[in-house]
Amino acid sequence: MHCARAHRDVLRSACLSQRAKQPHELLAIFGAMASLGVQPDAWGYSAAIAAFGQTGRTTQALELFRAMPRSVPPDNHCFSAAMGACRRANDSEGVLRLYAQLLATGAQPNSYTLNAAVAACAATPELGWKRALQLLVSAPADAADVHVFTSALSACSRAGRWREATALLGRMEQQRVAPNAHSYCAAIAAHERDVRRVAVVAVVVASRVALLPHPLPPLLPLPLL
Repeated sequence: MHCARAHRDVLRSACLSQRAKQPHELLAIFGAMASLGVQPDAWGYSAAIAAFGQTGRTTQALELFRAMPRSVPPDNHCFSAAMGACRRANDSEGVLRLYAQLLATGAQPNSYTLNAAVAACAATPELGWKRALQLLVSAPADAADVHVFTSALSACSRAGRWREATALLGRMEQQRVAPNAHSYCAAIAAHERDVRRVAVVAVVVASRVALLPHPLPPLLPLPLL
């Protein structure tokens, strides 16, 4: 028991140190644990899955994810690592399948897994915006951080869905999530087909970052899908 804990601590320390930037070393440690009969925990599996993904070995990453024993069920970190491997391989549908699998386990998504799924939706501009908003409104509020909202804004922007993008800014205000520069750029880009609307939105953005003395009225609520 003490030996197993020691090996898991070594793997965790390696991930938290500068060596986390060297995935080959992490995989070597993970492989040594297996050869010694030491069962990694979910954190160790997530580190190895992420290392495979970082080195472009998506197939191995997903194989390791699927091979996790029942005694070590995958958590959000494991799902996030596997979804990250799919994202690096431009496999948006793979990301969304993993997200659906996560929800099927009854687990609640965190900001990392939710953002990966919403960002994957942006890869399909025609219908991706709708899927992105569906994921956002159905997820726990505490999982939707600025990165998640920005990914949803990008999905709306690519599809030219300016009403939904504007409503998302309003939803961010309601949930007290402060937009960043990327959020505002995505919202403005959603209006690019109408130069006059771009100018209006730019004024709204300016008022909300205190560049104008009189803020404009609240934005519209997010429409129901």
